[in-house]
Amino acid sequence: MKRSSPLRRITTGIGALTLMLAALVGTTVLSGSAQASTAKDRCQEQLQSAINKQLSRAPGGTVRDNTITYDGGNVIVTVPYPDSCGVLTTFAKTDCPSNFVCLWKKASFADVRWQFRDEGYWQNLEAYGATPFLSFYNNRGHNFMLKVASTDSPQCYSPYSSSSNLGSSYYRYSEYIYLNQTANNC
Repeated sequence: MKRSSPLRRITTGIGALTLMLAALVGTTVLSGSAQASTAKDRCQEQLQSAINKQLSRAPGGTVRDNTITYDGGNVIVTVPYPDSCGVLTTFAKTDCPSNFVCLWKKASFADVRWQFRDEGYWQNLEAYGATPFLSFYNNRGHNFMLKVASTDSPQCYSPYSSSSNLGSSYYRYSEYIYLNQTANNC
């Protein structure tokens, strides 16, 4: 029986070790890639679920990323990204664009945000799934009003007013919003 040289045995051993390492690294890379894909899928599924929930409450919106637009941009709903997306979603009063009244589902300007800018008529908040809400900001130079039922007297809010927590306030259950065209309609 012919014996292989020590150099040949070392070379063969290194080759086998290299193949084992390549297989191990390949498995790790594939595993990491599969995990990233799973996390991305989970993020998309959870975001789509939140969007579907909003659309079931208020059909007919146009979806782009985590935003749903209604009535030619007069009403905009922003759904926060789920934690699984790894995107830090913070809402703040200052996120409310100029010339809009913004309502947030939770206190401290958090969670789903509804933005309204169309003026001069009573708009039904339920048509956009925007009730109840716990915080608001009127980022306009005009008043706006809320009322719980169509037969109620409205509550008037001044330009640039806000509340970070309506708490148990009767108006957190408002169903109608009216964006005044001036600052002195109340």
